Amino acid sequence: MSTNHVYVFKQSRPNKYSFVAEVRSMAESQNRPPSTMFVRMLSRASSKWGFSGRYIRATLPYIRTEIPIIIVFRALGFVSDKDILQHICYDFSDTQMMELLRPSLEEAFVIQNQE
Repeated sequence: MSTNHVYVFKQSRPNKYSFVAEVRSMAESQNRPPSTMFVRMLSRASSKWGFSGRYIRATLPYIRTEIPIIIVFRALGFVSDKDILQHICYDFSDTQMMELLRPSLEEAFVIQNQE
């Protein structure tokens, strides 16, 4: 798999996730192995794994725990929901995309700043 590209895979049912995106990134000027980041969308049937809603979670290099994607954006300095949505979904009139992001926004509501 080449580096610095995003690959999205639709998972077969039954699965905890409906989609998994994988990004292997590597600086062109360095001789280190690529770092891999995953972004996963929980499936509708994920309630049997203890989740409700189609949350979007990220797994970052050197961090073993899944982190809600909205919290990743807040840690990067995009604090307001509007700023985050502008970076994920360019068209606010795309109601389907906004509905897909709603569970993730609600999940991360308790954290409202970069700290």
